[in-house]
Amino acid sequence: AESLGIPSIYVEGRGGGQVRIADLQTYVAGVLRILHSLSMIDACPSSSTDSVWVSGDGNTDEGIISTTSGFFCTFAEVGSHVSTGDLLGEVIDAEGLLCESVYAPSSGIVMLMRRATRVLVGDTLAIIASQL
Repeated sequence: AESLGIPSIYVEGRGGGQVRIADLQTYVAGVLRILHSLSMIDACPSSSTDSVWVSGDGNTDEGIISTTSGFFCTFAEVGSHVSTGDLLGEVIDAEGLLCESVYAPSSGIVMLMRRATRVLVGDTLAIIASQL
């Protein structure tokens, strides 16, 4: 849509095939604020939180990639702030032995954290976006 000049709205959820009611309410309020800013509706809800601006295009192929196969156990949550070198998670094998530790390559906000526990070499495990 962007390359064709068509306006669009894109939101991210926490994943895992679920929607938390608080997230849904935030999405709806956000869309209403956008419609208000475009003079399409007269009133809109006020924001209940401060905006967070990040850079990136959401390309999941450019995330942190698993170099081993096993089970990904996470230490960080989507939306959390991390610093370079923070432990994001570990890949363990079927016997519980450590195969790989996964660290934040840069400071920023966790935008994606893999929800499916079983991972293969080459799977995207996490994405960190730089805060603007």
